[in-house]
Amino acid sequence: MTPKVRILHIETRHRRGGAERNLLHTALWEADRGYEVHVALGPDSFLDEMPPSLTIHTIPSLRRAVSPVNDLRAYLQLKDLIRELRCDLVHTHQSKAGIIGRMAARGQVGTVVHTVHMASFGPAYRPASSHAFVRAERLCARWTNLIVSVGEELRQMYLEAGIGTAERTVVIRSPIELDNFALIRGWGASERREARHALRLPIDGNIAVVVASLEPRKRVGLVLTELAPLLRSGQLTLAVAGDGPERGTLERDSANLDVSDEVRFLGHVSDMPRLLGAADVLVHASTVEGVPQVTIQAMAAGLPIVATEMIGIHEIPSSGIAVVPKSGAGLRETVLRMTSEAARLVPMEDLAAWRSENIDAALESMHRSVTRSSDQITTSETK
Repeated sequence: MTPKVRILHIETRHRRGGAERNLLHTALWEADRGYEVHVALGPDSFLDEMPPSLTIHTIPSLRRAVSPVNDLRAYLQLKDLIRELRCDLVHTHQSKAGIIGRMAARGQVGTVVHTVHMASFGPAYRPASSHAFVRAERLCARWTNLIVSVGEELRQMYLEAGIGTAERTVVIRSPIELDNFALIRGWGASERREARHALRLPIDGNIAVVVASLEPRKRVGLVLTELAPLLRSGQLTLAVAGDGPERGTLERDSANLDVSDEVRFLGHVSDMPRLLGAADVLVHASTVEGVPQVTIQAMAAGLPIVATEMIGIHEIPSSGIAVVPKSGAGLRETVLRMTSEAARLVPMEDLAAWRSENIDAALESMHRSVTRSSDQITTSETK
């Protein structure tokens, strides 16, 4: 009997973000096709999110914050795990795991893949950190068979920084269950009321929604500040779906802005179609993204979107989104305008690039290409 191909995915931590959904889709696609799939992750992870068909390995020292001691330990722990498993393919995700995981895999694994879910460098980061990650990414790209980017703008950003080559860099979008969200387009007033009631949101009036991990790069505080006049005047309620380290700060900011009653912190919301169906507009103000998945979900649901300028935002069909400057200038006026205008529905065929079946075809192609490229990268490393 031919032994199963053994694949190890490595991520810094597993939470409930877009990168994690992307990883799970890929890992489950591989498991369904008979691969033996393992996932190595840091201790700050939600292990209950992991399906039983995947074998999970917790790496105690793999943490998000940069720490020379922990990072060296994580490297050694991953190196030992890769040696023990005798992996055929290592697939890394996220910035920290992408660097440490590929360093640990070097010389031990025939095929190495890295997925870029968002940039690890650029103007959103401190210059010293950005410079260090560019150098590390360039180095690791030398022994990476394939770099997968979730968006074309992100791919070009890496190539322009001298990371990887065009031949070994591809775009594979993050899969979105579009049809689940498209059902919202057919909702009437009663379904909308039921959704608001279930989420404990006001039955009447306009609701803006933010869906994000509550951490600095998502800039929920900027949204709060910009929309505060609309909230205080009763023209808008803001629903914040998500959790994270900034929640306490944001709740205090709401109190200081005198809008506590108009801002609803919902925590993690598992039923995203219902949440988007209850809202009048999605607001997204992140500094760093690949292509923000929630904007595709909202577009499929027929929900207007207001977003600040960011990488990947212009890969989204423009008819359903209003983009304001990165500073947030004009955000308030644009949100108010979008809540009063009729929604401009984006044709579902314009979102086909994010359909699961198209992502699956791309994954099939990826597996074929990395099998062919493993000999090529071995040859190039010896030159």
